[in-house]
Amino acid sequence: MVVSSILLLLYFFEWSIIDVVTPFLFLPLQGLIWLVFLAVVIGSIVHWIRNRQVRQSWLPLLICAVVVFLVFTVPFTKIWLQIDFTLRRNARERIVEEISQGKLQAGSPYADRTRSVRLPDDAPHVAYGGNEVFEQVVDGKIFVFFFTYRGIMSSYAGFLFVPTGADPSAFSDLNETSRTYIERYSEHWYYASHH
Repeated sequence: MVVSSILLLLYFFEWSIIDVVTPFLFLPLQGLIWLVFLAVVIGSIVHWIRNRQVRQSWLPLLICAVVVFLVFTVPFTKIWLQIDFTLRRNARERIVEEISQGKLQAGSPYADRTRSVRLPDDAPHVAYGGNEVFEQVVDGKIFVFFFTYRGIMSSYAGFLFVPTGADPSAFSDLNETSRTYIERYSEHWYYASHH
């Protein structure tokens, strides 16, 4: 039960864990937990074979099978994103308002016209990978991107605030549709990932 619970929690909190330990350390951690789980599965099979006469000797093996089924069928990332969006939406909207009012200053623009805004230490944690957001002004409208995954190289994911009447693909390189996924969450808010 303990190992099965740890494996399920690993997948449910995958992106929060990656924010703390980085993608490079998450993979070995994930591999280690799977190895321990595999040892538990083997132990469950041995227990069942040795104790077939015992009425519930199959129960540990059933628990392992259910956990494997859940890991590969439950959309843990979608559930985590919905919870994260709901819990942090108001704080993110305050950050957008402060950027729009000029209370939070952006740095120099990058080549793609985005500018990073490093949030103050006392600001709520609204962006993974360092609590830094990206803003971009397109046709006088301010877009603000909040990371849920900072990524490696040019891959990233997060929530994008899109001003009224604007298209989310106008932000930075999200218009490269072959490498981009955009999903509407609510008015002004989109989830976007770029790989």
